[in-house]
Amino acid sequence: MKVQDTKFLELIYLTSIVERLPLKPYPEEESVKFDLGLVASSKVRDKPVSATPAEFVDASLLKELEAENFFARLDHQDDKTTH
Repeated sequence: MKVQDTKFLELIYLTSIVERLPLKPYPEEESVKFDLGLVASSKVRDKPVSATPAEFVDASLLKELEAENFFARLDHQDDKTTH
């Protein structure tokens, strides 16, 4: 089935994806901490999990993009295309 209504497709895109995703997708250490807790509580592991969220989270590329105003330009570009 091919949808021809571009306005409908744009609405679905905006409400399903754009509005739900953060502009700056920084990883959340709390989410990693939760996942580590799940691994630690599973019966699969023989030894305790000693990892910390900081060992899995690297936001350096996002910080670099932010320093270069990438997100501001992206947000500004999005304003032009959606309004």
